[in-house]
Amino acid sequence: MNKFAKWYFTRKKAPFWTILIIDILIIVYSHLLGAYLTEGGETLVPKFWEYVAFSLCALPFFFIGMGLYRTFETAVRYSFAETLIRIMCSLVLGMLLTDLVKNLVPREWVIVWPQWREQVVTIICAIVLMCSVRLLLKMVFDTIGYSPDRKRVFIYGTDMTSIELGLALRRKPSSFYEVVGFIKSTDK
Repeated sequence: MNKFAKWYFTRKKAPFWTILIIDILIIVYSHLLGAYLTEGGETLVPKFWEYVAFSLCALPFFFIGMGLYRTFETAVRYSFAETLIRIMCSLVLGMLLTDLVKNLVPREWVIVWPQWREQVVTIICAIVLMCSVRLLLKMVFDTIGYSPDRKRVFIYGTDMTSIELGLALRRKPSSFYEVVGFIKSTDK
């Protein structure tokens, strides 16, 4: 299991397809949660399968946003702020494309007609859930990357070059060194 986990969470073999599947499930769940929070259970329950169908029909538009902003490829590799911005932009683009197509299609063809309030709640729920999944993956990735065989080191100096070296060693999961801290010279 440990070998599989190390292979699964290495930077070269990051589980992009798994993240994409999780994102799809989050979008469908967020559509249902947004409908429940804004319309209530008495509206959602009788039209449950219509809401699921609408969510599945909207997925290609969210795929366009996720593909343009590459949200499923940045789960472990980049900073959290950049990932958050990519997720927000891709979901807003998906929502706008869905709303545009929804308004072009005759009203009789669309059984469920989400309003803007419902769509905004859906996007907020999806952003929170997607970011939570990425934080969890980042924590698992950092934990799996830890090895007790690593040598614990201090980096001498606190100038920019030393800090960059320390950060590079921390980001590299296959490194033989674990940066414990920095040592600053007190001699002047």
